[in-house]
Amino acid sequence: MAAAGLHQLDSSRVAIELRIGDELRIVRGTAQYDTSLAGGGYLRVLVSDVEGDLELVIAEDSWCGDIRDGDNYGCDFVLSLDAACVPEA
Repeated sequence: MAAAGLHQLDSSRVAIELRIGDELRIVRGTAQYDTSLAGGGYLRVLVSDVEGDLELVIAEDSWCGDIRDGDNYGCDFVLSLDAACVPEA
C-alpha cells in the first residue's frame, strides 16, 4: 500500500528511515500535513521514540524518497529518505 503524496499521511503513525553513513536509523512519530508555511505543503512528524523533543519537517515539493506500508515498523506508513535530497549543514 503506497501513498501518492505526503498529504495522505496526515494524522498517520509513520516511521522514517534515515541513512546516516552506512547505518540505517529508524524514527517513529505522528504525522501532520501543514499548508500554513510559505512554499507549499509540509509533513511535520513529531518523533516519539527519542529522548527530548524532535520534529522532522519534510517539504512536499522538494522531498524525494519512497512511501511504503509501515506494518514492519508498527506504523501506518514508512518513508525512506534519499540522502541525496538532504542538504548538508
